[in-house]
Amino acid sequence: MEKIVMFIQCLLMLLVAIQLTSACTCSPPTLDEAMCGSNPVLMLTADTDALVDSDGNLVPDGSAADYTKYELHIDEIYKNGSNGFTWKAGDDVEIIIPHSDDSCGVILDLDTEYYVSGSVKEDGTLDINKCGVISKVEFKVLETDESKDINDLLTGVRKPRCGKRRRLLRKFP
Repeated sequence: MEKIVMFIQCLLMLLVAIQLTSACTCSPPTLDEAMCGSNPVLMLTADTDALVDSDGNLVPDGSAADYTKYELHIDEIYKNGSNGFTWKAGDDVEIIIPHSDDSCGVILDLDTEYYVSGSVKEDGTLDINKCGVISKVEFKVLETDESKDINDLLTGVRKPRCGKRRRLLRKFP
């Protein structure tokens, strides 16, 4: 009986280890860090979506698909990428995003605006995932201190705070 319990414990530990190795393990940057980096920071609207395979081919209804192809409209550009490829406000871009957590995928709601930081692939296409800033634009009139700070950053009223994050250390008695 003891051997069975040990076997089950080992099996559970192995399953947990396998799950951890296949999970998305990135820490999304703050908006300040995204503005300081070389990646683009945009406001996008997701217009259309379609389920596709890894090559971008449409998947028949009812079939399993690992990717979603989105047609995105660029509403505003706060920062273009530094690799020489640039977009303009009003451009439409097509991207393919995995939607599994294992590959840091995301699912976007249609007709919804997002603040996004991403990267630009070698072929000039936009790439976004959970490792970048992805935030729904909840409201246009920003009223809270935090949202005013974000608005000031995006509109250029304040410069991004580049460098290391400041961490407050709390002393316990």
